[in-house]
Amino acid sequence: MRRLRLAGRVSTAQVDRVLADASAHPQPSGSVLLDLSSATAFDVVALQQLLSVCAARRDAGLDTRIRLPVDAAARHVLRQWQFPLAAGSAARVPFRDLVMDEDRAYFGEQAPSGATVPGSASPRSSVLAYLTAQRRFGLRPYRIDGAAARLRILEDEVACWGGFALTRLLRSMLLGPAPEVIRVLVQELVSGPLLQRWYGKAAITGAQLELPGEGPGAGTLTLAIWDDSESLISELRKRDLAAELPRTEEFTVAAQGWSPGEEPGRGTWQAWPDSEDPEVLLAGLMRSTPRDRSAGGGAEGSDGMYALYNCAVDVFGGSLCIASRRTRLTISAAPAADRARYRVEVAAGPQLPDQHGNLLAVRIPVRDG
Repeated sequence: MRRLRLAGRVSTAQVDRVLADASAHPQPSGSVLLDLSSATAFDVVALQQLLSVCAARRDAGLDTRIRLPVDAAARHVLRQWQFPLAAGSAARVPFRDLVMDEDRAYFGEQAPSGATVPGSASPRSSVLAYLTAQRRFGLRPYRIDGAAARLRILEDEVACWGGFALTRLLRSMLLGPAPEVIRVLVQELVSGPLLQRWYGKAAITGAQLELPGEGPGAGTLTLAIWDDSESLISELRKRDLAAELPRTEEFTVAAQGWSPGEEPGRGTWQAWPDSEDPEVLLAGLMRSTPRDRSAGGGAEGSDGMYALYNCAVDVFGGSLCIASRRTRLTISAAPAADRARYRVEVAAGPQLPDQHGNLLAVRIPVRDG
């Protein structure tokens, strides 16, 4: 059994490194152990990455096992975030059959004594602990079996982000108007880029609030969604990428692991059917503008991506990240000295693992008050 070890705070960068190393030395027919025994904290998007691995290996008929954290507080976070339910949904087997035999001793254990959120003496930490216990943050898996199921997903996610306590907490911490979280970010993540396509069978949403001083940065609200449909890049390749881009914005593009044929983001740059994956995804992003609507009202380009990155970057001062195949794209505000409005970092190549399905994540900063 091949062991993929993740330690400390499990981040997206750490997961990418571990999975890329595994893909460089594949053992196609062997079992894989996702070893979280040394994990102490989690980025919710990193957990979605791991669950997408479980789904991909399930589709290939391969066995995947999970080793739970030794740290009791870390196990408690996984339970609160509904990781067992999400993992069972992704692998389509009971969670009990996914974990190593020795980890079953943890089933049914009591919550660890003491604070489960660092600094929980503060009012905000106490509210966050309450909302986490109420399943407002963490993972929510969904099965997709038609239009009615998609509508229920949207209704469930909107309902989850309502409520007095959560609304009041967000109003006190966000750099922009809290109602835009539901009106734009939640609704566009769920009904826009991914779930409007009809052939995905499963989705997992993720949400995390790290208060200032408690995470690796100054404080961040993360909203993310993964689905198992065809990659966004493959979808974009079916469209007329050589047509004139109907964009109104300018972008500064930073390429990592690939070399664009010419400077993208300005002038008459465009992608072609034989362009590399990063250029295809970049062209799709640039096509998404406020006027990017078909005659029937449906989104074109990169499936209405404009509303997401405009709200995340311009309203809240955050970023939008897209993972599709071996390409990772992040759009944020360009530096003040740059004449472009947005900076787009596009990484690609063998140093990144192949993302099964699509994973989108919005990260916006939160403040002390």
